[in-house]
Amino acid sequence: MRDNLRDPGRLRHMLEMAVLLQKEKENHSLESIKNDPILFYGLTKMTEIIGEAAYKITKEFKDSHQELPWNEIQGMRQYITPVNSLKFKNHV
Repeated sequence: MRDNLRDPGRLRHMLEMAVLLQKEKENHSLESIKNDPILFYGLTKMTEIIGEAAYKITKEFKDSHQELPWNEIQGMRQYITPVNSLKFKNHV
């Protein structure tokens, strides 16, 4: 059972990462992100953090906030990790 006392911290972490991602999106083109491995991996990690934090949010909280696409948010971490691995292999 997940600790619902930790939900606020997880939500704060998700928000912090989303704000950072948005700021970087405004500062960089897709092409520059694709060509900069450090930037690419940093942004990828932020996305994984959001997905992982969403996964750890309690069912009770998710049930009380069904307007959010929890499955899609959680699924980002499952999509990003294999893509990240492929990108890494292409850079080595």
